[in-house]
Amino acid sequence: MFVVSALGSFTPVLGLRYPALQLPPMLLQLGKHFGTGVILATGFIHMFPGAIFSLTDPCVPETVAAYSALAGLLTMLTAMAFHNIEYAVTVHADPAVPVTTISGGTLHENGEKSARHSAPVLEHANTLAVEIADSSPPLEKLHLDPAPRPEHGQHQCHGHTHTPLFHDQENDPRQITTYLLEFGIALHSIIIGVALGTAQGTEFVSLLVALCFHQFFEGLALGARIAELRYRASWMPLANALVYAVTTPIGTALGVAIRAVYQARSPTTLVVQGVLDAVSAGILIYTALVNMMAQEFAQPGFKAQPSGTKWSCWAALYLGAIAMSVVGVWA
Repeated sequence: MFVVSALGSFTPVLGLRYPALQLPPMLLQLGKHFGTGVILATGFIHMFPGAIFSLTDPCVPETVAAYSALAGLLTMLTAMAFHNIEYAVTVHADPAVPVTTISGGTLHENGEKSARHSAPVLEHANTLAVEIADSSPPLEKLHLDPAPRPEHGQHQCHGHTHTPLFHDQENDPRQITTYLLEFGIALHSIIIGVALGTAQGTEFVSLLVALCFHQFFEGLALGARIAELRYRASWMPLANALVYAVTTPIGTALGVAIRAVYQARSPTTLVVQGVLDAVSAGILIYTALVNMMAQEFAQPGFKAQPSGTKWSCWAALYLGAIAMSVVGVWA
């Protein structure tokens, strides 16, 4: 499990940092969208149904079983909680721009400008957006700079240098998204690791094969997101990929350790597993829909790509969802 997980998570990261392993930008782009489909299907196919199954099992306490929609409630609350966390961290990292005055009219705090001056400004903004889109290079010609050089004098004062882990402020939203995603994936990787460690006989073999595909696809999804971030410390992306690779083996070791006393149908086990599955589902579904699909496909750079490139990205998204849905038959 460690080897398969590491192969998935390290491939995109190493491919951008070592010339001998460098991946074509188009392949990395398709892998990223394939991974989005994988994450979305993991939340809907693997985590959410498991939460429903556990929290509505006849063996759970009556107080839990009385509310049949508990799994959906926990998933929704988790998604809303992570939205609040993401917003709070983003605001802290990127404070709001103060209110300014535009030549010919005042921009008020509610974001509205006087009507007699708004049309020329909007017209100019639209013209500028079109010019930027027209000048955007095709994806195949994009040059990825995984290890940017620090600018002269940047982050220096009083004779010493401050070196941030991330390259610039533009990384902040993607950094937050990536870490939230990794937390959700790590949480459910431990859960499935425990399930693997407590399985026996033919159930263990079939579950192991299915989870190998599961972990590899999910590792590619996370690794592509990690590789997108630009770090000043070269060990940071490798550490992030390693965290993913070790979570399922840790869960498996825990499952083996408690196998003698583990009771899959005990009330406590069902409630704990159901709650964790629901929390994981909320994290993964929110991240896939809001931070991946909605943002990636709304980017001006994506819209400016050739039709063939855009259709390929759409196809990769759906293929990722289909692949993970098929794996859901066994795991």
